Amino acid sequence: MNILAHKWLLPVLITLVAVIILVAVLATRSPDTSPTLEELTAMAETLGTSEVQSYRATWSATSNNSGIITASSQETAFSAPDRYYLKTTEGKDISEFIVIGDTQYVKSGGFSPTQMVAFTMSASRILSTASSLSLIGSLAEPEALPREKIEGVDCLHYRGPYDMERQWEEMTSTLDPSQPGYEERLEMLEHELETMRQTTINYELWIGRDDLLLRRMEHSGQVPSEDTGQWVSINSTAKFYDINEPVIIEPPLDASGGPLPGWQLAEDYTPGISFTGKLDYEITGEDLAHRQVNLKFTVTNVGTEMATNVQVALHRIITPDYEEAESWINTEPSVPGQVDLKPRESETFTGNYECNTSRFAEEKFIELVGMTRARITYTTPAGHEDVEFISGGAPYPKAVPPEPPPTD
Repeated sequence: MNILAHKWLLPVLITLVAVIILVAVLATRSPDTSPTLEELTAMAETLGTSEVQSYRATWSATSNNSGIITASSQETAFSAPDRYYLKTTEGKDISEFIVIGDTQYVKSGGFSPTQMVAFTMSASRILSTASSLSLIGSLAEPEALPREKIEGVDCLHYRGPYDMERQWEEMTSTLDPSQPGYEERLEMLEHELETMRQTTINYELWIGRDDLLLRRMEHSGQVPSEDTGQWVSINSTAKFYDINEPVIIEPPLDASGGPLPGWQLAEDYTPGISFTGKLDYEITGEDLAHRQVNLKFTVTNVGTEMATNVQVALHRIITPDYEEAESWINTEPSVPGQVDLKPRESETFTGNYECNTSRFAEEKFIELVGMTRARITYTTPAGHEDVEFISGGAPYPKAVPPEPPPTD
């Protein structure tokens, strides 16, 4: 055989050996075992890209923070092109939301229409082959398990811990060293790294064998508590079904075209309890290593019901280098005692802390203080404790707070 023949035969032999090895590997694996991420990626390429036209979903979660157990749940439905339904339950508080084209309807509860739109959008985005591959790829050591049937659908099955280190690396890789404030943002991320390393999150996923769409997701984890120094444990389950099956979502209207009892147009809706805030601050001290930040936060109930036992904590921008300090600063109201806010009533809370600003430009530090986040804890009329976050005076993460109602 001449040299040219040898050159032609070599790649054929290499390919043949690779096929033999692959067949041998597959032969040792149970036919019921789910494929690897690489095999899934190849399968996804053959499916193409098709958008989900309808679905239903349920989600339930519990958290345990120092013995305080909180339960919540959601029900979601979607029908293309623009019909959504959402129901959220937290304790005794229930909110419902329906979107029909450009019209939005709301029924009770403490969530704003903006928050409800975000909930419905997030549920829809997770139903795609790309999202399924991303979820499995986000696991540090994804374990392929035997296939199972979920609601009659043949599903591939995976389990593994969430790769926190990789997430942190991806977050830092997006920072641009040439942009102003790079060092400050990098330092903040480095401060978060230790918390992320202490956090453990485990996922178990079931995705449809024929369409690679998520059918069930279980999540459990432990996160360090900023408040108590202990652990917050979290468990949740999400189920997706009736994918691309008929899903009927109708506007909540009576025979005359008016809203059914309890329902109203979102543009006319004000949550039972919602807050706006106004942040004032003063920075004092000549020693950059011991600057004093004095904060004053005025909170206003812009809802329609009374909030009782209102408490405000403000987030410390920079933790001192020389001491172990809480990230949240407790504040005091202008008048000692329990704070109850009726609709349109306000109260001012004050707090202060010391920090080292020697590594920050003065204008950057002032900008960060102006973005101080407030955590408002309160009790609803039903006796349910709830929390709302506001950043820089605006409901977090919105940039501009809504205008309070007129005080006629």
